[in-house]
Amino acid sequence: AAQLAELNRNAEQPLEFLAQETPPRTVTIPEPFLLGQTEVTVGQFRVFVKESGHQTDAEKHEGWGVENNGWYRRPGFNWQNMGGFIVGDQHPAGNLSWHDARAFCDWLNSKSHKIGGRRIRFRLPVESEWEYACRAGSADLWFFGPDGSRLADFAVVESNRPQTVGSRRPNGFGLYDMLGNESEWCLDLFAQYEDSPGGVTIDSSFVNSVANDGSSGRRVQRGGTFSFPALRQRPASREGGNPRSPDQGAFRVLGEFVSDQ
Repeated sequence: AAQLAELNRNAEQPLEFLAQETPPRTVTIPEPFLLGQTEVTVGQFRVFVKESGHQTDAEKHEGWGVENNGWYRRPGFNWQNMGGFIVGDQHPAGNLSWHDARAFCDWLNSKSHKIGGRRIRFRLPVESEWEYACRAGSADLWFFGPDGSRLADFAVVESNRPQTVGSRRPNGFGLYDMLGNESEWCLDLFAQYEDSPGGVTIDSSFVNSVANDGSSGRRVQRGGTFSFPALRQRPASREGGNPRSPDQGAFRVLGEFVSDQ
């Protein structure tokens, strides 16, 4: 918080987006979880579409693509067609809505998955889980320290194009592209943080409540996108997006251990 206050004081204009990250709160994550090492790729998403027949929101309406070296929203642009930007199997699957990401997780859960004999269920991460994984134990402005000039070693930043996954260095947990490349959908509704004197516990009841909230409000997006500057690509940075819109939409999958009983 002190580091952010100093940044705000030194900025030429107030950094209004910082207000979305306060007040500080204590979060308890009582159960272990797994998180995808990279964002879900175009190749992985293609397997899902081929097996399920899913049609994305961008395919139904419109998505983002490149024309004359600029990004435009048009019908016909989608996760596998971004115009002048040639999408490969190892690029993060983009142009995806929150509902598309949820459908991918539902498809995974239609199959049986076990690790070490324990059953795994897949979902989008709650934003506190996402931030914990991104920080990898660091309390600095970035997971690699306080110096944002190093960000390009770890993230696709201030670029005109996303890059293939894993093209930059990982964080301390071995996770790639937690910052930059494509912003990532989280499970939660986007709202201003509230003072929580007793803290927040990310248990099964909390997860179920946010997952099954039927409102049409914005959903959380984390990590920033390839075109963002360093200050908007921090572990604490957060945005909100229309759950039916593919704007800057990519995701990675969380796996939680579940009882067979």
